[in-house]
Amino acid sequence: MQKKYFGLIIATILILLVCNITTLVLLVSKPPHPPVGEMHHSGDKKHHKGCILKEKLQLTPEQTIAFDSIKTAYRKKAKEMDNQLKRNQRECILLLSNDVCDTSAIKLARKAVINSQDSLFTIIMNQYQDYRDVLDTARQEQLKELYLEMFKCKDCKHKHSECKQ
Repeated sequence: MQKKYFGLIIATILILLVCNITTLVLLVSKPPHPPVGEMHHSGDKKHHKGCILKEKLQLTPEQTIAFDSIKTAYRKKAKEMDNQLKRNQRECILLLSNDVCDTSAIKLARKAVINSQDSLFTIIMNQYQDYRDVLDTARQEQLKELYLEMFKCKDCKHKHSECKQ
């Protein structure tokens, strides 16, 4: 392998690593399933993560209906974008695994991965804003805290200044 491509390959691998870690964090941040005896939704075996959010915020019936429609609207968008992100990541890996390194194609694939990540994060933030718009001031603060908890650092235990804010 030529030395001039080494830096590009390392940068691409690092970006893919960040992408995968971000995806894992989003997937791992789902709350665990409750024990069978503590199931919600009388007889429903699947515990939806939206229920946790609704329970912690103690929503009114009107807010619950609004939350359900927001969740439904964004779930489809997020799933489509997550699939696109995975396709872009796979394409990047396939390009990197070729014997002949096409740097322009790798750069385009890298840009597609970054754009997919940005779109996925935008979907999450738009959903947050829509949830927030449904809530009163006290519940908006609770929602903020719940989202901050989802996006906290896993290893630092909030010892650095960025997490303390």
